[in-house]
Amino acid sequence: MNVHLKGAFLCSRAAQNTWCSKSMGRIVSLSSTSALGNRGQANYSSAKAALQGLTRTLAIELGPFGITANAVAPGFIDTEMTRSTARRQGLDPDKVIAEASKVIPVRRVGQPRILPTLFASSLRMKPVLSTARSSTSREGHEAKALIHPCNAAIAARLRLSRDARSKR
Repeated sequence: MNVHLKGAFLCSRAAQNTWCSKSMGRIVSLSSTSALGNRGQANYSSAKAALQGLTRTLAIELGPFGITANAVAPGFIDTEMTRSTARRQGLDPDKVIAEASKVIPVRRVGQPRILPTLFASSLRMKPVLSTARSSTSREGHEAKALIHPCNAAIAARLRLSRDARSKR
């Protein structure tokens, strides 16, 4: 919850303070199709579902200020996280990947390298009728590496700033 939800909340809050006065900005959050539920990942699924709610709320609240908020929700990605989840359930990760491939239209699971493209396309989107959107793809859990260092750095700065103010 701290990484997937609180980090996104703190990052968005810090950004909106600057962006509202400039009447522009783009918030792109990393959700997951696991937000709809996934065996063995109650904590992860809950955090991603909450992130979609946060993103929709940010779109509603910040849209009038020219700030868009979108969530990229990738599907099954072949990562160490998906493999360790399979092992924790007593399953062979390669068999899980093979089974997952059967229900994906392109008949293959995603690879982490596609994620920068998903984020870049979300940043280039022109606002349409609503800024509350969730892009669902069959590519992705690894993008958290692109977003979470930002969240952690901003959260750390916010804590330092708050600590400095409290010492005054």
